[in-house]
Amino acid sequence: MRKISSSLAILAFTAFSAPSWADTPDWAKNVYIFGTAGKSYLDKGPLPSEFSTDETDTTYSLGVGYTLHENLSLEAGYADLGEMSFKAQGNSESAKLAYKGYIIGIKGEVMVADKISLLARTGAIIWKEKVKGTEDENGKLKDGTDPYISIGAAYHFTNQFAVDLQASRYYFDDASYSDEADTLTLGLTYRF
Repeated sequence: MRKISSSLAILAFTAFSAPSWADTPDWAKNVYIFGTAGKSYLDKGPLPSEFSTDETDTTYSLGVGYTLHENLSLEAGYADLGEMSFKAQGNSESAKLAYKGYIIGIKGEVMVADKISLLARTGAIIWKEKVKGTEDENGKLKDGTDPYISIGAAYHFTNQFAVDLQASRYYFDDASYSDEADTLTLGLTYRF
């Protein structure tokens, strides 16, 4: 949680301490940074039923975008989708699976009111699955590249600063234990 708070604080500090819009070069007016934080739910997938699991955790992401058109942007960033812990019933030893990766995608956004927009994101996550907590399985298990989708709404305080709420689904087609992750996040966006 401390990592998320620090990341959002840095993003907010950058947003409020950056030079004014008039001082920004023309090419940079299409660039923005974003960060999100919230809850994740990792589907336990093919994990046997004799295991007890905790499938919810905290998630965050950080990234940069470039506006191609008023309603279309390219984005790249990093997403930490949290951990799922599990243990066999009757066993005190537990293990944790962590899912994280790099994202690349597109964002579509349309204004529906003076300061309110609807947005959708889609793209690919280049993910890694790691296990922690058991001596014989520590380290990376699998990795892959799969799609993600998001929908949400944003409130634009200014032309430069917006807050959004979004729901996302990340797919892991070849993961060991989890097929997908669902997230609900609050995000900040700052346009230069």
